[in-house]
Amino acid sequence: PQLLHCSFFSPHPPFDTNASYLSKITSDPPLPPSAFVDQEQQHPADRLASIQKLHHDYSYVSDDNVQHNVTVRYSKKQIETVRRVYYAMGAELDSWIGGILDALNQREDAQDWYVIYLSDHGEMGMEHLQTGKNTMYEASVRVPFLLSGTSIESKISRDLVSLLDVFPTLCDLFEVETPSDLSGRSVLLSSSDRAVISQYHSLYSGVGTYMVRQGDYKLVLYGDYD
Repeated sequence: PQLLHCSFFSPHPPFDTNASYLSKITSDPPLPPSAFVDQEQQHPADRLASIQKLHHDYSYVSDDNVQHNVTVRYSKKQIETVRRVYYAMGAELDSWIGGILDALNQREDAQDWYVIYLSDHGEMGMEHLQTGKNTMYEASVRVPFLLSGTSIESKISRDLVSLLDVFPTLCDLFEVETPSDLSGRSVLLSSSDRAVISQYHSLYSGVGTYMVRQGDYKLVLYGDYD
């Protein structure tokens, strides 16, 4: 089988768009209640990430050994702007993907192709005083996984899936033997009771972060902060 991969940078920090796509967002995106969380009630991991992203009050000592306390407060309007620009970047991405699908549909063999759309992470959008990813909240770890093709049933599945499922799904679609040592599984196989895992050990995490999700339950564990 022939595989083509196209990767887009947008939507992704730094947030950047133009008037054409902003005009497509005709109303302000809803604001999550957690955008105005009391900083003192934040989990230590959230507070550390917020400070490192400069979305939280912080202190530092300058070269002359003087402590400086910086107060950070985002207004409702500023948070609306952050989320509105992100939505506009999504509209821009829709336009790009639409151009690719239009070109595909002009091919005589268009019906023989499968299209998978997915993302490597979500966007906090000022939930819990954060932008970007780096957390195990749904806004960060829940991403789209769309699959289309002539043999694909049109439906919305509530099964939990993982990016580890991409390769075994391709094997299933092209009737190629799936290696037995893979951690993922084909999304064409129903699995309503499945658990998925994630872990993070990079920017803004401070310590390792681990997640397991099954059904409506999610367990998140952090390394030792002491």
